[in-house]
Amino acid sequence: MGACRSGAAHSTRNSTPIGKRANPSYGETKRLILSGATESLETQMEKESRAIAAMAASVDGREGIAAFIDKRTPEFQRK
Repeated sequence: MGACRSGAAHSTRNSTPIGKRANPSYGETKRLILSGATESLETQMEKESRAIAAMAASVDGREGIAAFIDKRTPEFQRK
């Protein structure tokens, strides 16, 4: 039980507050999850491919990739 609690504390301590995350990606993810229940696999994969490309090309997407490469915390602008 102690290891589980310390792991949770570690996870919370190293997580980014929701207000500082890239919010447009959350909306897109929710849309994809909802459409996944009704779309064919082929259509869903196409939608996901387009969404990933769009999010990666956004200001926040580029910042997230750069921060990952630089091993630093991203500074999202929610764009």
